[in-house]
Amino acid sequence: DRSTFNLIFRQEWHSESKLPFAPSISYGHELNDKRNITFKISKEFRAPTANELFWRPGGNGDLKPEIAWSQEITFTQKGKKNNKLTASLFHRKIENWVLWTLNDSQFYQATNIASVRSYGIDISNVYQFQTSKTIHTVIGNYAYVIAENLKSVSSPIINKGSQLFYKPKHKITLDYTASIDNLHFNI
Repeated sequence: DRSTFNLIFRQEWHSESKLPFAPSISYGHELNDKRNITFKISKEFRAPTANELFWRPGGNGDLKPEIAWSQEITFTQKGKKNNKLTASLFHRKIENWVLWTLNDSQFYQATNIASVRSYGIDISNVYQFQTSKTIHTVIGNYAYVIAENLKSVSSPIINKGSQLFYKPKHKITLDYTASIDNLHFNI
């Protein structure tokens, strides 16, 4: 059995935003040759995009970066052949969430208005097999996410405790890739 411990100190500089110091600590333990568990706590951020800062009309040069504390537990199980199942439980508290809201001039503008708590589970399965020269990869993913606003917002109207309207609670994706030499076809 093997264990890994990571301690990361991250600092970035950005000409348009003051970005926070973002430490991260994680511990991973190989339970056996097919099972692994990882625990992670980190401070994260997202700098405003060029559109959020400079779009005309609506960009906002005064935006602050989104800042979050994140906790995650991930379990990985390798299957008999080329199969890998991963399940992650996560929790994030995000400040300065950027939303596009209707302003007094009747156009949408990027604004730091929300404080959000996001938590849930993310489950994915990767299956890979080969036929003659083609490697086939199928990835299925299911996410259950509660992303709730921690403060009431007047425009757009978002009540405290309500699910963010553009963040679905349930999301299912399926991805298929066929690879032949250095060519990859994806649907």
